[in-house]
Amino acid sequence: MAGHLPPRQLAFALPHAESLTRDNFLEGAGNAAGLALVDAWPEWPARTMFLVGPDGSGKSHLAAIWAEQSGARSLSAQALDIAAVPRALATGALVLEDLSPTAFDERALFHLLNLARQDEAYILITAREAPATMPVALSDLRSRLRACP
Repeated sequence: MAGHLPPRQLAFALPHAESLTRDNFLEGAGNAAGLALVDAWPEWPARTMFLVGPDGSGKSHLAAIWAEQSGARSLSAQALDIAAVPRALATGALVLEDLSPTAFDERALFHLLNLARQDEAYILITAREAPATMPVALSDLRSRLRACP
């Protein structure tokens, strides 16, 4: 029919409560290793672990599940500074979210990793890139990042 417009789909702004619980995590082939890591805590191969993957792969959801299990605090990698390090590890566990190669304080991260080792604290770091590929100026930090599974 000439001049006839196809029906339009209407979008409604319905409230949606985001839930980052274990019950609401959908396991798939792409995130099974991350889920296995979270489920294996505290029997991790190292006290500092990385969850690496693209946007939308479930890193933050898995980190939230682990934070609930471990009592971890959560902190954006961009917000990490030297003064925040002792408070960040106060519970003995920390989620450091979204470590980006160009947006973090190297000295603060180095201090955090050293303090975590000294205090036997756990750290779960989420990132889009593997730590071994991140350009890091501090050689001691570079070696610590490359040693993290």
